[in-house]
Amino acid sequence: MGVLTAEEQQLSRSKILQQTTDTLAMVDALLIWAKGQLEGFKVRPQRVAIPPIVEQVYHLFEPKFKDKNVRLHVDSQLSSLSVFCDEQHMRIIFQNILANAIKYSEVGTTITLMSYSCPLGYVGVAIQNTGAKPPEKVLQDLNEEVKIESSTPGTASERGTGLGLYLVKQLLFQNRGHFNLQCWEKGVVVLLQLPTADLVVEDGALPEEVHKKRLSSWKKWQNV
Repeated sequence: MGVLTAEEQQLSRSKILQQTTDTLAMVDALLIWAKGQLEGFKVRPQRVAIPPIVEQVYHLFEPKFKDKNVRLHVDSQLSSLSVFCDEQHMRIIFQNILANAIKYSEVGTTITLMSYSCPLGYVGVAIQNTGAKPPEKVLQDLNEEVKIESSTPGTASERGTGLGLYLVKQLLFQNRGHFNLQCWEKGVVVLLQLPTADLVVEDGALPEEVHKKRLSSWKKWQNV
């Protein structure tokens, strides 16, 4: 067996790091899913800022971004965006959506996160990539059914389990959010609607009476 060149060693390390990242992300998702199946999904809503969540997920997947030379652009309007949801659930949601966005992006393209207008009480986050588009029937199933779909290979033949998007839809439902997947001219855009956290007083905290009312509403929602 010959000695690996410096370039081959770097490539090997990159692949091992990418596989480790994928495994950790999958185990994380599986643990959340399994706990939800055994105990029910427990939601602990609070004010959650979106930018730190996105930053955490970007650092987790940084090797994957670099491997496909895919860039992440976050629109400046998201810098002050906060939602009233479970923080751990938000991390898992963005983790899975961005993983899919990388998977189906063409090499050298950009994934864009931006806000969009929503009905009163909600904020919208759009995640748009450039790359492979699903067939119309698959797109319809992904939007309408909450089940584990078979995963299709990515633009670089990446494989998946199909659990990620199922978990995203489960967690969004539990957090009173909405999910919609659409094709655009050059790829796919995921549209999320999430409960806003904008009912605040000057010091940034939710008014006590509003906070209690919201938590009571969540408890009733969980028992439906």
